[in-house]
Amino acid sequence: MISGTQTGHLRRLNSEHFAIIETASPPLNTISSKGPSRPSSEALTHAMVYLQSPDANAVIHVHSPILWQNTANLNLPHTRQDIAYGSIEMTAAVADLFASGRLTPLPIFSMLGHEDGIVAFGENLASAAMTLLSQLVKALAIEQTERDG
Repeated sequence: MISGTQTGHLRRLNSEHFAIIETASPPLNTISSKGPSRPSSEALTHAMVYLQSPDANAVIHVHSPILWQNTANLNLPHTRQDIAYGSIEMTAAVADLFASGRLTPLPIFSMLGHEDGIVAFGENLASAAMTLLSQLVKALAIEQTERDG
């Protein structure tokens, strides 16, 4: 299940705002789904995470300016700035991040070509959310130190 396209501005989602992914092939840039909503444009990026990490049962994609802007300070794995979100190039870049081994110790990455785009994953929603939150705490500390500095 994935949130539907163009739902990021909504405060609350209900069943009409989700799609069930039936099949996905990031290398072929194809996806099929059912449900009342079309899948998010990042559905194939999520699918690539699942393909590359068999233990992943949850992928969270957020827009976090503070995490995204602190990608370098946090030493977050990241895709290149010239790679557009929702593209076949993005799915290949995600596969490259997995191949590099950088996602093994830290299951989170920044999409530099997708303003504020951050993806975390884990064996469940709680572990993916904790990864996001732990990095957010570090980013807030960096920001605070810079303000106090």
